[in-house]
Amino acid sequence: MGLVGIPIDLENIGTDKEGEIYFIQHGSIGPIKIGFSKNVENRLPNLQSASPWELELLYRSRGTEKNEKYLHQRFLKWNIRGEWFHPDKEILKYIYSCIWHDNLRKYVPKKHWSFNPPQYYVDLVNKKTNEIANFNYQVNE
Repeated sequence: MGLVGIPIDLENIGTDKEGEIYFIQHGSIGPIKIGFSKNVENRLPNLQSASPWELELLYRSRGTEKNEKYLHQRFLKWNIRGEWFHPDKEILKYIYSCIWHDNLRKYVPKKHWSFNPPQYYVDLVNKKTNEIANFNYQVNE
């Protein structure tokens, strides 16, 4: 399993401390938190107790603090505050592409790999984006 598109050269951001990168969402259309934890199972109940909405774990993968900081920079345009981001289509596409690549590595022989997600994943992103479209979020320009 792994994050997609993380550059090798992350010299100036975060540390090499290993753990997991996670994406959680408030409800089904709320903001998405991009976080890092040594133990996601222990972290999520703490976040849930501070949230008025049910939190959904969208994706998690092994990673480092550097990976987390890179993702924060990559999606900075949609940052609300701290580690919370508007659920923009680009972030959702990234999450679903990570899921697709994980499943590809797990279940499909390497000689049959295709790096274009099937329509099912494209439809998931479009469905989620349409649900969110009814809400007016302010995006940092």
